Amino acid sequence: QVDTPDRIYHAPDTVAVAEFIGSPRINLVDGTYDGRAVRTESGSVPIELPVPAGQALRLGFRCESASLTAPGCGRLDGEVAHVENLGSDLLVHVRCAGSATPVVVRMPAGSRPAVRGEHVGVDTGSTPLAFGPDGDRIGAPSPATAQAPRSAPGPARASTRTSPAAPAGAPSSAQPVATVSRHVRA
Repeated sequence: QVDTPDRIYHAPDTVAVAEFIGSPRINLVDGTYDGRAVRTESGSVPIELPVPAGQALRLGFRCESASLTAPGCGRLDGEVAHVENLGSDLLVHVRCAGSATPVVVRMPAGSRPAVRGEHVGVDTGSTPLAFGPDGDRIGAPSPATAQAPRSAPGPARASTRTSPAAPAGAPSSAQPVATVSRHVRA
């Protein structure tokens, strides 16, 4: 995927790109689309998708868009596995059924601390992403993807540059462009 770093972060074309960009990694929860929402083992997330009911998919959301709620009041329910105090932020790791790894919620420092073992709800925020069984994001592809051919599967690699290139010595006001690609090793 070739696009601006902001677009790659917020609208990755594939689950591999979504996992590669961002720290902590994007939260991914397996579920099934029922025509109105993604149903998971730990809850339900309303979303409109251009896929038939019964479609298996992965729901993705970033830790900064998520928030903790009372149990049963969020989109997903789980149990606090641990809390990381990063100084300016807290990362709350929540075990949710249907997620191979804990879901991470970023909270401002000074928030009421969650306690290990506490049952909580997780609100996924207003912009969850959905990825099909092939790993592609469900929905309209980004303009960069429509123009550039997809690379072969393999480990992801990233680089940044400014595009279009300005002549040597000339000031450039162009936006930075990030490239994430997968290459096959021989």
